[in-house]
Amino acid sequence: MKNESLSKPKQLIQIFTKAPIPGNVKTRLAREIGAEKATELHISMFEHILSVSDSLPNTDIEIWYTPAKSHPYFEKLKELHFTTKQQTGEDLGDRMFAAIKEGLLNYENIVLVGSDCPAITTKHLKQAFDILTAGYPYTFIPATDGGFVLIGATEIKEAIFRGVKWGSPDVMKKIEENLILHNKSYRLLTPLQDIDRESDLEHIPKLKIFDWHRAEN
Repeated sequence: MKNESLSKPKQLIQIFTKAPIPGNVKTRLAREIGAEKATELHISMFEHILSVSDSLPNTDIEIWYTPAKSHPYFEKLKELHFTTKQQTGEDLGDRMFAAIKEGLLNYENIVLVGSDCPAITTKHLKQAFDILTAGYPYTFIPATDGGFVLIGATEIKEAIFRGVKWGSPDVMKKIEENLILHNKSYRLLTPLQDIDRESDLEHIPKLKIFDWHRAEN
């Protein structure tokens, strides 16, 4: 529900995800366990982050999806009164920059989170917002593979993503170098495991699956 006052609402969570199309999601994992199982896991992990996000009070949620063409799964989410938007940009950095920039037009604090880290809890989201509220312009939850699973921001500069080789083990390292180069303060939370390969599956906790009756209760 939108804040009708003249001041910006404080908090927005942007969830980045892909349409649940077998063969287009969790492709590395799909080669190991099959496209259908990988797609089922993708949906479960997305519904987990949607559920823990929805548990955080006084926080709006946007679901940013790709590819550009809508999918029945996201149409169902719209029926449940979630805001869905299409990702735009050439690479992941472009798409995150565009989403955060748009979000900051209407919100003070943005947390953008992916949908392949079932270890994230509502507590992690609250910690990220607390860091932003304390005055840090950026916060991250690094991934154990060298990337990150969450970025929080009260501002956004294209320069922080400059030169990042997405999918490499040096993503977080390069972003930290960019932040230091541009004198931007930031805080890192404890790294978490995201799920990319079959060997990662042992790190999956019991997933909290979203209650589809939310809008009716």
